[in-house]
Amino acid sequence: MNVTPDSSEHSLTLPWVKQATASFVQADEMRKAFSLAITAGLNMIFSGPGGHGKSEFLMSAIGAISDRKPYVKSFGQGTSTEELYGGLDFDALNRATGATIQFNPELSFLPHEIAVFEELFDAPARVLTSLKDTLTARQLRNGHQCHEMTTKMIVAATNHSPQEIAEGGPEIAALIERFPIQLEVKWSTYEEKDFALLFASVIDTDWAEPETVTWQQVADMQQRAREVSISPLMQRFLARVVVELRQEGVMVSPRTAILATQLVRAAAAINNRTTAIPQDAAAMVFLPGARKAESALMQVIEECAVELKAEQQLEELENELKDLNLLTSPSENPEDNEEILNMLADFHEQARGLRVTARLSPRLYGLKNDITRTMQLYREKNVRIEQDKTCETQRERLKEILQKTQKLHAALLSYDPDHSPEKTRRQLRELSGEVGDMYYNLHPDLADLYEEVVEMIYGDIRTQRGI
Repeated sequence: MNVTPDSSEHSLTLPWVKQATASFVQADEMRKAFSLAITAGLNMIFSGPGGHGKSEFLMSAIGAISDRKPYVKSFGQGTSTEELYGGLDFDALNRATGATIQFNPELSFLPHEIAVFEELFDAPARVLTSLKDTLTARQLRNGHQCHEMTTKMIVAATNHSPQEIAEGGPEIAALIERFPIQLEVKWSTYEEKDFALLFASVIDTDWAEPETVTWQQVADMQQRAREVSISPLMQRFLARVVVELRQEGVMVSPRTAILATQLVRAAAAINNRTTAIPQDAAAMVFLPGARKAESALMQVIEECAVELKAEQQLEELENELKDLNLLTSPSENPEDNEEILNMLADFHEQARGLRVTARLSPRLYGLKNDITRTMQLYREKNVRIEQDKTCETQRERLKEILQKTQKLHAALLSYDPDHSPEKTRRQLRELSGEVGDMYYNLHPDLADLYEEVVEMIYGDIRTQRGI
């Protein structure tokens, strides 16, 4: 049986939990809470008025695990610490020497993966205090007697509210914190249609044999949840969610904040993902007292999801630029520079298309400025390369003109019959026109050479010869 839902839709409910509890009405929140608790391996409290099927729901959901039976224990004012831990070990108590009070932990909840405690908080304070110590240490500590706790999940069903229970004192309040998933079980409405749906669910239902999962499948799912990664961006987002909850009056302690990350990981694992996303933070509504801040929580999740997506896109663009090493010095090859300019232009277009929040605007503005500034450097470099090429071309041509002019002057001075004055005059006029045209885009480094050429063409020798 598939133990994870279709990842195309975000869900907080395991498919097998939904199937096993299909006959329960108005139970979606119970399904979510149980799915998160068993995936994360966290303890849970179902509280609320009697008659709403808390215990029946739990037994149906746990019953879908084919190879494990839950340890079920009912509590009351007469419950003792000895009873909690499997009763007294009379052999140890009746020893002739070294008699001691020890328990039979192998007969208690400690060896069981799942335990259901009915009306746990009706037990005396000393029992609850002892349980708190065991849950904290993950083992029974009774003097010299120690016994490891293998329980992965305890579900406490009670008619009392956690807030009412916590008023029993700091030790009891500390025990409540060991049950980070809390849900008040009641119907949202009690109208005719609600009871009609209830009757239909128990009377008209085709009772098919429920599908099951094995404990190994559950353990594999829990391992996947532990391996879900929470990126630095997501960590900052979760910190903001915690602060928002605290501002709404939800007392999220550092311990609870850490447990919240387990809920987030569980939500990701339920959706068959290896990385947490903002929507997974919706699981934090099951933290103690968070239900009263549900609207604020969902709003900040929506806002942060938009911001996180924008920040991820911005970071991806920054990293891609960094990996390509484009924000560096230009090449001496203009073709390479043109290729990089095209790439930078594409990055700049992507940056312009990003829609970010006010907090990210300075960062995006800085990135666009870096790209624009680098593009300008590359353009200027190519201009300089082109100018340098032009300079060399002009230099070579000026040298050629200078040499040719010198030959023409030498021919005039020697009365070379192959160079008549008219022919020489025409050639010098042609050279003069070419040199004149070069003046308007002459490279600055060639000023001295240019003046030398002009002087040679228009110098005294031509004047003296009447050219």
